Amino acid sequence: MGRFRRIALTVVAVLGAIALISWATSYVSPLTPRASEEWSRGRVIGTSSVNRPVALHPAPSGGVYLVWSNADDRLELAQIAPDGRVVLDRVLSVAETGRDPQLQVDAAGRLHLLWREEDARAIRYVRLDPEGNALGPSQTLSEAMGDRPSAPRLIQDADGTFHALWADTEGVQWALIDPEGNLEARRTLFSVGAETVAAQMDQEGYIHIAWQRALGVNKQVIEYAIFFPETGDLAGPEGLAEEFLRMGQRVDGPALGLDQDTVYVLWVLEDLREITSEARYAYFLIGLPQERKVETIQLERGGNPTGLAPLDGQRSPLLVALSETARSESGRMEPQIALLALVRDQTPDFQIVGPSEARSIDLPTFLALGPGGRVAWAAEPGWSPVFDAEAEHIVTASDRPSLRPSIAADAYFDLHLVWLEPGGFGRYRVVYASTAEGVKQAYNALTPWDVVDQAFSLLMRLSLVALAVGPMSILWVLLPLTALAFYYLVSGEEDLRAWGPRLMLGGALLLEVVLTFTFPPHGQPIGPAFRWGVPAGAAVVAAVTTALLARRREGNVLFFAFFVFTAIDVLLQLLLYFAVFGLD
Repeated sequence: MGRFRRIALTVVAVLGAIALISWATSYVSPLTPRASEEWSRGRVIGTSSVNRPVALHPAPSGGVYLVWSNADDRLELAQIAPDGRVVLDRVLSVAETGRDPQLQVDAAGRLHLLWREEDARAIRYVRLDPEGNALGPSQTLSEAMGDRPSAPRLIQDADGTFHALWADTEGVQWALIDPEGNLEARRTLFSVGAETVAAQMDQEGYIHIAWQRALGVNKQVIEYAIFFPETGDLAGPEGLAEEFLRMGQRVDGPALGLDQDTVYVLWVLEDLREITSEARYAYFLIGLPQERKVETIQLERGGNPTGLAPLDGQRSPLLVALSETARSESGRMEPQIALLALVRDQTPDFQIVGPSEARSIDLPTFLALGPGGRVAWAAEPGWSPVFDAEAEHIVTASDRPSLRPSIAADAYFDLHLVWLEPGGFGRYRVVYASTAEGVKQAYNALTPWDVVDQAFSLLMRLSLVALAVGPMSILWVLLPLTALAFYYLVSGEEDLRAWGPRLMLGGALLLEVVLTFTFPPHGQPIGPAFRWGVPAGAAVVAAVTTALLARRREGNVLFFAFFVFTAIDVLLQLLLYFAVFGLD
């Protein structure tokens, strides 16, 4: 019976281990690591079939709305409450193959949705109630006869009227929609071959427009214009920059942002062969595009910026979300979500701060997002605040590439981000994070998965120490052990009470210590204190322990003393290096 019980327990333990390993390898945490204490961790909200930005807009009652093209190519709407709960998640019936959604919310809480219909090659619009129910049939604003239209833009003015802009084969298009969803006007603003369109409305009600178009085989032009909706007048277009493309290069963008007196037009030059990218922007005072200057965004903490997304509104300085290659939580270099502030040709130091810190900030020194706001910037370019300001603010630390961010600020002066992460073949995870206190408390709370993940990560990294013992032992121990063995074969002495074995042991151990100084277990540059202190400290601890143990044993203890010293010295050094570097 006892034998049968042992066999049964063994089988159960093995099956349990197999089940646990299978679960661990298949389970994917819905939370992604953060790089900033001011932000929540990212939470997976859904899945998308395309690598396109997610529509993000604050909800009137707090929290945000998200709209994206889901895994079935349908538009999906989600509402996230101020405490991080997903209180609404539904697939909208208004689109068949919706792409590039744009979302606005009016004063009555109704949702206004604009998108590009992929199969029909059309731009469509619909009104929804706060629960996502259609308040009428969708309207087709544009049907392209040739190529598909560009991603549209939807702007709400101070009167609650909506302006839709997009580019198709006829040029840059504009449509005016009243608060009740009725199409009031539509016209072609510019008869140019625009490929992508960006637009923002300033405080005067003027619409600033930028687009990209091809000029020849290998040249892309970034152009800019202003549209005055009240009068119908146009100013421009004005050429801002030309990009001459080599094979494998493309221009992504443009994006357009405003501060109190300056227009910023941003784009990215991508090299698909070299897998590199460079972000540039043109800036000029409002109304003076002919005096533009073009700069390259210089990143301090990462590189290869993509997916530039300026914050809507007219705030100084301009806050831009982007994806840049930076270090993940595990030490890998992956695209991470970051924030950058722009003040004309400067990238000033700034910091995301909490409400208590924001109230203590001297407002002439800092420009905040709002009264008691949670985002503070240095007012003067190049001036660094006293509390941990940074030229770029890294938000995520994910081991998956974080792509295509969208950013929004709500009425409570919190910031919200949504982005995409690869989630399998042809799939992307829609991830959301915020500076809101409720979201931070919910998403940053310790979960059972966090405990299990940390435990397995620790075991996995400890296994690296075990694997490193063999190579490091050969490197450090082989030569001293060979000398000691040769001495024993020649003399036959191993009693440490005699001077010969004692001197030989000391020489062998000294050689081992010299080798540990010469060949550290970590190849990266490290400080001199750690570089020399660890092997010296480990050698002292190993020598004292070996002397104490050797005194308690009588007789031939030459090799016993050598292996005790070696085991303590090697393991102690590897553990210390593991604690600091993780043996990556």
